[in-house]
Amino acid sequence: MASGKGPAGSAPEMARGNDGTVSIAARLEAIRSKTRASEERMDAVLRSIEEVRSEVKDHVAATQRDLAERVQTAERKSVEIEARLLDMQQGEHGLQSQVSTAVDLMKTGLDRHMQELGRELAGRLESMQRSEQEVEGRVKCFEAIGDRLKAMISATESVGPQLRELLGAVDDMRTNLGVSIDAIGTVRDDVQGSIATLTKAQADLGARLTLLETGLSEARAELAASAGRLSKEQENALQSALAPIDRRATEARQLSVLAPGDFPYFRFEDLHRGSAEAVRDLIRPLVRNFVRCQMVVDLGCGRGEFLDLCVQEGIGAYGVDSNEDMVLHCQRIGLDVVRDDIVDHLRGLKEKSVDGVFCSQVVEHLPMLKVQALLRECFRVLKVGTHMVLVTINPLSLYALANNFYLDPTHVRPLPPETMRFLAEDAGFRKLSVSYFSPFGPDYTLLPVRFEQESEEQRAIRVNFDRLNHVVFGNQEYALIGLK
Repeated sequence: MASGKGPAGSAPEMARGNDGTVSIAARLEAIRSKTRASEERMDAVLRSIEEVRSEVKDHVAATQRDLAERVQTAERKSVEIEARLLDMQQGEHGLQSQVSTAVDLMKTGLDRHMQELGRELAGRLESMQRSEQEVEGRVKCFEAIGDRLKAMISATESVGPQLRELLGAVDDMRTNLGVSIDAIGTVRDDVQGSIATLTKAQADLGARLTLLETGLSEARAELAASAGRLSKEQENALQSALAPIDRRATEARQLSVLAPGDFPYFRFEDLHRGSAEAVRDLIRPLVRNFVRCQMVVDLGCGRGEFLDLCVQEGIGAYGVDSNEDMVLHCQRIGLDVVRDDIVDHLRGLKEKSVDGVFCSQVVEHLPMLKVQALLRECFRVLKVGTHMVLVTINPLSLYALANNFYLDPTHVRPLPPETMRFLAEDAGFRKLSVSYFSPFGPDYTLLPVRFEQESEEQRAIRVNFDRLNHVVFGNQEYALIGLK
């Protein structure tokens, strides 16, 4: 029986017998062919399944990796959050520690301040006790002097010859004094236009007054040491004889310098002091000593520059001046000013009644006893913890001394800073400081000497020029600042 195959992939044609039936071999071949085709399809399906399985595995692996990364990120963020919470807790503890430290420092500072205040109060109490002891000692001294005077008054022994000799000597001195005063009057008329001549006459008069006072002191000492004692009538006669001499001496002292009322002082001040604006600029830094004060007194207020500054800064202040023109000028521009002698005005104020004293260009017009009285009264009327500011010409600057001081014929004497410091300390002020201001402009001072590469000799020349500039053209004014 013959057989054959069709094209590849198709079932072979089954050999048929003569009777038209399919042979078994052909059937088997067909079955094999179908089996192979099924196996091929099965292989393709298996390959597809394997590919899907591989893709699923890859997807699962990628998903696992992503999930692991997310878990790591979450863990990292959790660690960061925990670290931030820890930092916040530590910062809170640190802030609490800083606050506690600051509170401890404040407590320590307050305790130290209280201790210093206690020491200061103790020092003031000791000073008051010393003052009381000094007052008691002076009272005892006065009592002893009173006892001696009583003994002299109650004495009955006569000293007639000695008294007549003494009165004769007093008459001679009175005659000599009259001659001296007449000479002084002649000199005063001749030197009104010359400050240098006036200064010389003043020195001459001072010497004569010193000799006179020395003679009177010696006469009084001789009388006190005499063996005899005065009766009441004799003492009265002696005092009557000495009274004209004392009066003439007082008149002679008054003739030694001009008073502001002796010539047009307001016009003189306006011409030589400088503009009000320039003066305000000079003294403006001194106003800070009176911040928040409501009762400041400006002694010798002049044209009112300091009072103007006080109005601008909201400081309560008023002025005192003895010159009528100055007072009227200040009142015309709306400033609170009264006309009075500055020392008499202070004596009329209650103790600790003002919270600031300012006094500019005044003390050089006063005799020394009045300067001392002024400082004592300033200390008395000031409240504790307040300032006195006193401004005057700086005599350590030779040009300021020769020109600024002697330009004004009403000036009595220059006052160096250390002299004023001593007098203020003696009056009771503490924490005293001296501030120099009002420098000369370049038109006055010596030109500075500078060398590029200076030798020792050139350095000495430069230093000497600087020192000479400081001595001759130093600051024109200084301010003495004291605290009560």
